[in-house]
Amino acid sequence: MFSAFPATERETRSELQFRLANNLRRTLPSAMARRAEKRALYEQLFTEHVKSGKPPKEFHRMRPNMNVPDPDTLVLYCLFDADLSPDEQVSATGIPLSALALYSALFEAMVTDGYLRERRQLSKEGLLTEVEFAIQWIEALRPGQDVSILTTRFVLTLLTDAQYGVLRLAMNSRVADLLTAVSQLHVRVLAGGMVSRNEWKDLRRTLAQQADELRDSGDLNDLDEMLLSFAESAATDCTTFCGIGEELVVNFARMQGLHETPQIQYSDDEEALARRLEDLRGTDINTYRNLSESELAKAIIAKKEDYAIGVIDKLGREERRLAKVWLDLAHSQ
Repeated sequence: MFSAFPATERETRSELQFRLANNLRRTLPSAMARRAEKRALYEQLFTEHVKSGKPPKEFHRMRPNMNVPDPDTLVLYCLFDADLSPDEQVSATGIPLSALALYSALFEAMVTDGYLRERRQLSKEGLLTEVEFAIQWIEALRPGQDVSILTTRFVLTLLTDAQYGVLRLAMNSRVADLLTAVSQLHVRVLAGGMVSRNEWKDLRRTLAQQADELRDSGDLNDLDEMLLSFAESAATDCTTFCGIGEELVVNFARMQGLHETPQIQYSDDEEALARRLEDLRGTDINTYRNLSESELAKAIIAKKEDYAIGVIDKLGREERRLAKVWLDLAHSQ
């Protein structure tokens, strides 16, 4: 049983919560600024390294301290104003590691989106910011609250929500049935029931077998493959699973981004040239370069660029919306 913000002889639960939130207010903006400066320096030095004719792989050997970005625990470091071990983080907050890991992963996804938006000159107007999310989530938790069930509620939302759950994307009935089977076990957990490790293991085995059968039958498209991969990752006890951010949030946002971004529409001439360039890549570099400089090739590149920007925008907005879902769950518990 987890209990958020455990009281000590020195602090009440509320005082601990206030101190942790204040740590974020005090240290997180400056830490993010330092990371941005380090990233800019990294890009400058790496560009100079490549332009000088040196192999890109040598850069990290020559500059082993130029790690970009910093470790993906920045928000947790600022939360405690110290580098605590995972066990110490859980003990200090009364929050399970699965929830802290998801909190950190959502924060990092928003930071990456902010970087890409800056590079692509995409607006952040009206979007939940990284610092706002980090502080508001800690403040939204109720002192003494058992946070362990929030991760299960979050994953079930990704699976079944009528507006944006992945079940609504499943046009293949067998894929939909597998996603439903995963959802049903999470529903049982939320209802207070027990789901054993063997049940989760049996479900994952069934998912893998069914996926192989569907692939052999040729009934799967790219979206179906992504949905099955999502189902397999979600078929686990989310109260202890620390990979929700990496294995579910990123894939969920990518699915939504690709699903909602209009596909590139090429003319017949553009399609023919694109196939020709692909055939020439790595075989006839001179012809490839000449064709790449044509107006038609530039039009193809422009369309690809517009599509990439669209996907980045949709993916980033989806990740920020998921952060808002995680925040709302903390409020509603």
